Amino acid sequence: MSVQSFSAKQPYEKYYVSFNFSRVIPSGVEISSTAVTAVDAQGADATATIINNTLLTGDCKVHVCVKGGTVQIYKITCKIVCDNDEKYELDGYLPVVEE
Repeated sequence: MSVQSFSAKQPYEKYYVSFNFSRVIPSGVEISSTAVTAVDAQGADATATIINNTLLTGDCKVHVCVKGGTVQIYKITCKIVCDNDEKYELDGYLPVVEE
């Protein structure tokens, strides 16, 4: 998983978390669905910050794009279901900082 911190003043396209499931998903297994949620530093639901074009790539990576927010750390959770009904979940943290 890679995380990019961002300033609340940057355009939203630059805010993202990448989840890499390739180490846990066996070769040849496809991802059939993803569900991504976000909470703010106080634990309140911030899922509305996620942009609908979350990108799933063929190499078992999920790139989650989010909008800007207040200066804090957002917790992003990505849950996936594979075509063999296996389920996986990863958390990432996206810090919003002052410029």
